[in-house]
Amino acid sequence: MRKTNSNRQLVIRRKRAGTVFFRAGFILSLAALFSPAFCAAQAQSGGAASATDTSAFSSSEIDDLAAKLAAQLAKKKIKSVVVVGVFGPKKQITELGVSVLNSLSDAMTRQAGTVTVYGINAVRDFLGQNRVAEDMVYSDTLATWITTHLKAQAFVTANLDPPSNKTSTLSVQLAVAFGSDYVRDISVKTSLPLTDLQLQRAQRDYFPALKIPFAQFKSPGYTNVECISCPRPEYSEQARKAGINGTTKFQATVRPDGMLDDILVTEPLGAGLDGAAVDSLLTWKLKPSTDPQGHPVAMQIPIEVTFVLYTKTMY
Repeated sequence: MRKTNSNRQLVIRRKRAGTVFFRAGFILSLAALFSPAFCAAQAQSGGAASATDTSAFSSSEIDDLAAKLAAQLAKKKIKSVVVVGVFGPKKQITELGVSVLNSLSDAMTRQAGTVTVYGINAVRDFLGQNRVAEDMVYSDTLATWITTHLKAQAFVTANLDPPSNKTSTLSVQLAVAFGSDYVRDISVKTSLPLTDLQLQRAQRDYFPALKIPFAQFKSPGYTNVECISCPRPEYSEQARKAGINGTTKFQATVRPDGMLDDILVTEPLGAGLDGAAVDSLLTWKLKPSTDPQGHPVAMQIPIEVTFVLYTKTMY
């Protein structure tokens, strides 16, 4: 283990196939998953919730689509399903997308019959209890991780195409458990008519809310966070077989008790590595920041977890 004082990063290395580099560093260079403006907005608000319009999207088309999904669940004898993740153009999450996913969740819960539906509220509760930012429910980045931990058999994600002639195509995919992974199985589509207000919401990014107010990074008189115990994550079997290397990036709030909370994936890596990193982050213990009076305070930090597969020829 080597501690580098120049930029206060902690780097852990181990020479073996499928090792992991941790950078619990403080490098505010993030491309936010939710929108490019997210980091700036959070820094200005100190973690306060942003005012975004997520009022219900009422549509008979969504009810019909939910009925088709319910029929597929019954046909495949699926007993439990998670509703998680909605994307618009360029993989961004918009206010309209959030409203559509909320409505789809409600419609599936009403029409699922004997199937257990972990809808938006249930998933938000699960994420909150596990110290992950609750608004990660609107991203499919942790869909497999969430579904596995809830012990569900499948999950549903949605994609909203760019509006055209006051309509947008909603595509919903069902992913079903297959061994230790989830395989995209079927896709159901419908066309949604949009009002002028809904067209405006389709152009507005959704700003996720964090539940814990925090001190701004590098605030004058505040100490930096330090790692006490930061165990490395396991390399997912899916990523190992595919030979995937790379870095997954997070924002997280270090609470006054030194635990991480409001864990938000900002640059996902995929192949099960983001979830593996989250499992590790939940075990971390850090020395929290202190204010000018020496009192422990919450502070948001960026975290990078880099996965590298080594081959025998590399050493």
